[in-house]
Amino acid sequence: MRTFIALVLLVALSSSLRSSEKPDLAPLEETFQRIVKRARGRVGVALIHLESGATLDVRGHGRVPMASVVKVPIAIEVLSQVAARTLTLDRQVALGASDIRPCCTIERRHPNGGISRTVRELLELAIIESDNT
Repeated sequence: MRTFIALVLLVALSSSLRSSEKPDLAPLEETFQRIVKRARGRVGVALIHLESGATLDVRGHGRVPMASVVKVPIAIEVLSQVAARTLTLDRQVALGASDIRPCCTIERRHPNGGISRTVRELLELAIIESDNT
């Protein structure tokens, strides 16, 4: 959860700075260092502030499974498209059997697909319940 909060803070930093300004990533790096010290497993973080090119690396060169962390940039892109008005959260998405991923809420309720869900519902299921559909 703390890692997710740190990522959200970085996104907030990126939206509040002009592209030529480099953000001060030291507080974020300190937060990640504390998380790494307390973690009971392998932890690695590598970030790039796209607008300025500023980077942060805490054990970022080691290989670490992404797991559901990959859903964060997907959510950011979806919300960026919503902000740009090229996508709406109430847009319906048809889900067929081949769209359903095993393990999760949608698969338990609708294993054969044939349903529609809004972008909002799919995003909430991905982030809150870790649904892979």
